[in-house]
Amino acid sequence: MFEKAAKKYLKKWVKTGRVRFVAKKGIVTYNGKKIDRFTLGQLGHAFDSIQAQNSSDRAIKRAIDSILKDRNNLTHDKWSLRTEKRLRGNVGHHMWIITQALAETYK
Repeated sequence: MFEKAAKKYLKKWVKTGRVRFVAKKGIVTYNGKKIDRFTLGQLGHAFDSIQAQNSSDRAIKRAIDSILKDRNNLTHDKWSLRTEKRLRGNVGHHMWIITQALAETYK
């Protein structure tokens, strides 16, 4: 749900022109279809490369960075005891961060 909300938020502001992305080679443009295909890591990189970030952009990026490692471990190493222990220990923190970021996407 958070990932979809973040993509919707990004597409909305790309469409209006408020969000522009800067890369080493200059300004990069993404369309809605490209944003829909982003992985969570690519989405975090896109939020990081926004030229003029506001507080909502930074809050969403911070949430993505916070949950990315645990989500990748869960996706790629689901049955590991280490993954489960780490996820159980961090779930409360992740929920607060995701809740705050979702509030930012619906402003």
